Amino acid sequence: MKKWFIIIFFVMLWGGTSDSTVAQTPPPTDDPYDGIDVLFVIDHSGSMGGPEFGSDRLYGPANDPLNLRFLAPQFSTQELSQVRLYLATDPKPDIHVAILAFGDDTEQLMAWTPLVPDVAVGTPMTPADWNDELANLFDILSPQRFGARNLFFTNFNNAFDDARDFFQAMPTSLAPAPGENRLRVVVVVTDGAACTREEIFSEVANGNASYSCNDVLNDGSAQRHMAQLATRARTYFPAPNYEIFVVMLDRNNTYASQVSPWWNDVVCQNNAVACDLALRNAVVRDEIELSAQISRIINQVTGDVVPEGLVTNIDIPCCPPTVPATFTVLPYQQIMRLRVFKNQPQPIPSFVLTNQSLGSSVPTTPQGLDTLIETHQIDNPQPGQYLITAGNYDLIREFSLDSISIASNVSSPTISPASLTALSTFQVETSIIRTDGLPLELYKDSSGNTIYPLTVELRLYDATANIDPKQRPLKAKFPMQLNSTSVHTYLAQYVLDDSFNGAYELRINATFVGDDGITYTLLNDRRLRDNLVIAGAYVQWEGLNPGSQRAQRPVSLRGLVLNEQTGTPVDNTGNMVLRLEVQALDGTIVKPFAEYPNTSASSGIIETSFVIDTAGAYNVNAQLGIPDALGNFVPLGPTFSAPIDIRPPQLVTLALSQPNQPEVEAQRFTLVPLELTTNTPTTIQVEIRDQNGVGVDLGLLTNGLQPLPVLTITQNGTPIDLGASLTQVSTGVYAITTDALTLGEYRLEASVNTPNEQLGGDYQWSAPPSASFVLNRVTSPTVYTTIGGGIASLILLAILALFIGRRILERSRNPLKGKITIRIITTMDDGIETETFRRDILLNSPPRHTRIFGRKDGLMTIASLTISTNKNADFSRSGMMEVKECRIDNVPDTQITVPQLISSGDSRDIAMVVYDDGRVDRYVIEKDTNTLDFGSPDSFNWSNPPTQWGGGGPTVGGFNTDIGGNTKIG
Repeated sequence: MKKWFIIIFFVMLWGGTSDSTVAQTPPPTDDPYDGIDVLFVIDHSGSMGGPEFGSDRLYGPANDPLNLRFLAPQFSTQELSQVRLYLATDPKPDIHVAILAFGDDTEQLMAWTPLVPDVAVGTPMTPADWNDELANLFDILSPQRFGARNLFFTNFNNAFDDARDFFQAMPTSLAPAPGENRLRVVVVVTDGAACTREEIFSEVANGNASYSCNDVLNDGSAQRHMAQLATRARTYFPAPNYEIFVVMLDRNNTYASQVSPWWNDVVCQNNAVACDLALRNAVVRDEIELSAQISRIINQVTGDVVPEGLVTNIDIPCCPPTVPATFTVLPYQQIMRLRVFKNQPQPIPSFVLTNQSLGSSVPTTPQGLDTLIETHQIDNPQPGQYLITAGNYDLIREFSLDSISIASNVSSPTISPASLTALSTFQVETSIIRTDGLPLELYKDSSGNTIYPLTVELRLYDATANIDPKQRPLKAKFPMQLNSTSVHTYLAQYVLDDSFNGAYELRINATFVGDDGITYTLLNDRRLRDNLVIAGAYVQWEGLNPGSQRAQRPVSLRGLVLNEQTGTPVDNTGNMVLRLEVQALDGTIVKPFAEYPNTSASSGIIETSFVIDTAGAYNVNAQLGIPDALGNFVPLGPTFSAPIDIRPPQLVTLALSQPNQPEVEAQRFTLVPLELTTNTPTTIQVEIRDQNGVGVDLGLLTNGLQPLPVLTITQNGTPIDLGASLTQVSTGVYAITTDALTLGEYRLEASVNTPNEQLGGDYQWSAPPSASFVLNRVTSPTVYTTIGGGIASLILLAILALFIGRRILERSRNPLKGKITIRIITTMDDGIETETFRRDILLNSPPRHTRIFGRKDGLMTIASLTISTNKNADFSRSGMMEVKECRIDNVPDTQITVPQLISSGDSRDIAMVVYDDGRVDRYVIEKDTNTLDFGSPDSFNWSNPPTQWGGGGPTVGGFNTDIGGNTKIG
């Protein structure tokens, strides 16, 4: 069966109708019909046309003197063709019309004729070409073609017999294809009274020469005839695939009131179907009532194919004693048709249609018949307040207006991903367009603001187990957002939770609000996809690993996202978000819900790790979800909970020491022995112990990857070959004795290589697994008794005297006095600056100073600052002080600025750091000569700054030690 996704606004607006409300649209339904076959059964008996059509004078005046029985099929054919021309569906429904005239016998006036036939498959005829075809049909159906004749008596039973045969004999090329279901309609136009030749002649032959059709009407014969007709209706044209309507033309009310009750059983098939008698059995007296009734019938039968039809009535006050007034034209109308009901065919009345909102006249195009009813068409009318004005109201009886809304269509939706699985996000994009492929119009006011915006909603209906489309339950609905890159293109995202599993129907709904404040429907549950298959999925949590762990050690959580039908992994984890919460057993939140990254690269696997700092018993709650269109977390499935036992941490310390010496960490120490000899054997010891001071086997920490610690000694950046390796002395104790160290400064570092600095088993570092030291070999106070020793002492004393004298001389020439201040200033969100760190450095005598400054919270450290005078400067006139070294740990290179301190009291930022929480730290060097005099130097310059800033080594904090000489620390 062909499926159409149809919407049409039939706005049937007849004179005298003042209701401006909107009829409720029917519930979502699947249209069961693929087309319409309409057979008009027209009464051309003598009582219809009277003597003008060859009737015997005994019939009296005609019941249809205005020839409305010819007008009815003409008008209907025109209206039905408009439906097919502008119906928003692809493919369009087939509409066929045929005319059967009857009296005593029947006569074919028009064989089955397709309205607006396709010129090629899926390509209907254009409106202009169809108007030419329509003119030919009007001629076939005209009273001129029929001629001045009548078909005598009125035999409804014969007419229904031939109507049945007419449907059965439809040509193969027009008949329904296998599996195609069409709605078939019988429209009877008559004056309503049955009278057959057999009944009249039988009575006359029996001697009742005056017996007439009036006697048939009154002696029960006509009623018996109608009872037989009702039986034929149920047999030949059973509901619901057939619908029967009767329109009785009785200008003088000759028969209609008497026979109308007999027709009820015919059109309603003895109440076998729900029956609107006002629609199925109507009496009309003139062309205005006829056109109104025919329009209602067409609206009904097309509504069975177009169930989303929405009727809106607009009143057009007209004609004396009421002059025309304004009326509202809604947006998104494709065709507006104005009908002028005239009092006489000639002359043609003139009128003007004006859009007062735009201040412009609206051109109209004459359509169809040129009789007492004129039809004028307006294409794509702009919304607003309209006014119609006639030149001569005496020529006009009534105006009526109907409009067909934009024949809107929906582009094929883009749905991603192509294979949908629960526990994922799917996206739908579609455009609302016209059936001619053009974009739906976008209305704007004089300021350029969009008016009459559409509210678009996507809906999912459960189609599992072939549920009747009319009864499908609504599974989910969510708004579609307008995509600004294309006119009337809409986008929606939806999170498929774990309740989705099966087949679904995807529909779209679009509404807008008119100037009257009423909500109108443009698309009423238009189907986008008939069978959208979503595979169910679920999360299979594998629990915590390990379930018992030391504090501050990683714990992993792992879950599998599996297809519910196949049990195979679902490759959609990239869209998912994992959230964890840790609760103590008393309900206290230790770690609030927060997002954790998925560290697994495997399909269908969610995995992450986390750390709990404090020992105790806890519950870990995990949620898997997907962010919605607004970025909010939407949980998928229930929350997973699992207990975990956290034990106290087993801490390990890495230390360096010498025999018979206390442990020395991160400060200067003196090697032994102290003798002033070169290449004296020196012993260095590395210890690995826990917080209880107990040695720990390195193999347990490194999982056997590195059985020995690594000891590195450098001098001026050059590694020293110690000539030996560390050896294990006892559990956790390693030592090396080397004679490779001579006089000088050394940097010593011990470390243990572990993956990601993580230790095996239950252990963890209590401090970073490395330590740095500076070694300084000094002279021995031993009194030398040998000549060689004496000479060596004299030489040493001479060198010392020369060195000291030079220092004294240099100090006298290059006085270095004053104060250098290091400050850290923190700026909070409120803009208030607070000094969070300060160190004052008093400079005196030595031309070179080195300082270490630590910020106590350990987060940021100014590692070292070296100040030096310029030895070549004449400070009696001018001079310079140079910053030889200033290293700040954990500050990126790009955030270091060079200080240029020129005048007394001047200061310069050397670094500025902006943190994620908005906090700003400024690191400042400040020269203060208000209280202490630097002497002649009047500038403070940066010379040869290091090429690598910050982050280059371990943080050394908590020290403020003045060290003279050339010692460098850090």
